[in-house]
Parts: sequence; structure tokens; C-alpha cells
Amino acid sequence: MDKFKNDINEAEMKYFSIVNNILDVIVELDLDFNITYINPQVHDLFGYSPEELIGNKSLDFIHPDDLSKITKALSKTIKTGELHSEEVRLKHKNGSYISVSIRGRRVKYDDQLKIIATFRDIMQIKKNELKVKESDKKYREIIENIQDGYYEIDLVGKYTYVNDYTCQYLGISREKLLGMNSNQILDKNTREEIFKIFSNMYEKN
Repeated sequence: MDKFKNDINEAEMKYFSIVNNILDVIVELDLDFNITYINPQVHDLFGYSPEELIGNKSLDFIHPDDLSKITKALSKTIKTGELHSEEVRLKHKNGSYISVSIRGRRVKYDDQLKIIATFRDIMQIKKNELKVKESDKKYREIIENIQDGYYEIDLVGKYTYVNDYTCQYLGISREKLLGMNSNQILDKNTREEIFKIFSNMYEKN
């Protein structure tokens, strides 16, 4: 019996060692959504110590506009056992809000049902997405203003993008060009040249 208890204690120590050193924030909630445990990583992301949060209602830290969504998701988790990925904004200790992705599930131990959830900061992902959009916008503005024809086609030869000059040169509207196949417009020699270029690119990659 003592060996059995020692094995359990050792397993628990390993579990808490993993939880306390994992990069994601891990939180345990009771069925009233009160925080019963949260790992130390919460301080790096939100500025709180675990002691400041344990015993508080988790919903108090949710952005008001996300409150209804996450309440429904957590309530569904209690019924179904799974919390599918949700994006919400959580309040930092300094009063700002941080966008996070939350996943979790319902668990049972010591005859009690709990919700175990993990969340990670997605602010950097959103910043990167914004940079890509801004870069793409600048790129499109340059392409639209050059005095040369520019177009993009997919692997089957359909136009996916054309600039204004291309439309003017061909005398075809952008709406009509998009979705058309380049074979309908390009002459045989040009089609063969483009085919060679794509073939060489494909072989090199």
C-alpha cells in the first residue's frame, strides 16, 4: 500500500513538474468557472501570480465582447467534454487585453468534474498577419501603378490577378479576365514560352 501511495505521489510530482514548465498557460476551473489552479506561466503572459488568480471567477478576466461566446463554449464543454479552439481576449494586470487561443476538456478526478484548459498568446500571430496584409497592399499598389502589364495565373492557366494596364492593353475588363484561361487570349508561341518557363521552375523545385 505504501509503495502504491509513493507511486501516486511520484506521478503527481512528475505531472506538476511538466505543467509548471510547459510554455502554455494551463488553468483548472470548477463547474462555476472559478479558477482552482493555474500554472506559473500566467505571470509572463498576464502579469498575475497564480496566487492572485486562484479562487477568482475566470469570466471576470474576459473581454466584455467575448463573454457570451466563451460562456457558451465552457457550458458546452461541461456537457460534451470538449472545448474546441476559441479566440478570446483576456485582461492583463495592467488593464490591457491580450488575444489568446483557448482549448480544453472536461476531466474527472477525486469524484469531481473540472475543466482543464490551455491558452496561448496569438498577438504575435495577428501582428504577423497584419504585416503580411500591409505588405501585400503596398505590393498591389505598386503593381497597379506601373506602366507594364502584370498578371498572375494558377497552375491550370486561369487568371487570378491582373493589373489595370493589362486590362487596358487587352481591352478586356478585370471582371471578365479573372477566371478566364490564358489560352483563350495568348497566341501559340507565347503559350509555349510560358509552358517552358513553368516546366523549368517545376523541375528546379
